[in-house]
Amino acid sequence: MDNPIDSQREVFELGLDTELLNLAVLEDEWLDPAEKLTVYKEAAMLMSEICTVTKQFDKADRSFSEELRLLGLKLLSLIYVSNYTRDDSANMRKALKVEIFMRMLCRICVHQRVMSRKHYAMFAPRFDNIGRQLSGWIRMAERKKDNNKQ
Repeated sequence: MDNPIDSQREVFELGLDTELLNLAVLEDEWLDPAEKLTVYKEAAMLMSEICTVTKQFDKADRSFSEELRLLGLKLLSLIYVSNYTRDDSANMRKALKVEIFMRMLCRICVHQRVMSRKHYAMFAPRFDNIGRQLSGWIRMAERKKDNNKQ
């Protein structure tokens, strides 16, 4: 499969539109094993949606936009690294903290009328899914760690 960045469709700043990302995820093509994780897919979709929404922010609100994008990239990188260091729940905890901070920043954006409630409502289920999956992953890693100690 050709790289979807070359597609003629409207693309997100990450280089993928939602349809192409879903296609790639469903067909498991050109993806690293970490990218096949459900939590990674959710975070990638959230990042794509955030990039699309933050394009519409005014120039005065660019700091919100930049911070949300940086946090999204940090979340993706922490999830990616956590997949390879399965014994270490520290990166997973950091990822969960980043997700919580992103959610809080989105709520501030709504409160400051930088982002609409409709956009936040679009992000909220993804935040919930990511938070639940990371929490479960942390619990599982800690149980495994405790079992190995005994």
